[in-house]
Amino acid sequence: MKVTVTKRHIQAAKLSNLRTPVEIAVMELDCFEEVSLSRKEDGSYLLHIDGERIALPKKINQELDQFAETQHMKAVNFDLPVEEDVIVGEDELFLESFDDSFSLDFL
Repeated sequence: MKVTVTKRHIQAAKLSNLRTPVEIAVMELDCFEEVSLSRKEDGSYLLHIDGERIALPKKINQELDQFAETQHMKAVNFDLPVEEDVIVGEDELFLESFDDSFSLDFL
């Protein structure tokens, strides 16, 4: 999954003081419920997405370090190696929710 951290995400992170630009960019994708960032003992970052832990690329680690120190970073793109499972994987679940959305009261 491609993640793009823009100047808007960087500015929003500066204003929030709670999130990094990477977290804000991933949250904006609106695919995940829980997004957080932590740091490993070796100094690299882990992105926690809905219970899954993903190591970030070296260039993103460097940009996050720079952001932590100076509140500045470059706009960047990177691939987030997550499995893009289809939420509605079973046809039965899809059909049930689809059927419930229609009412036949007019007959």
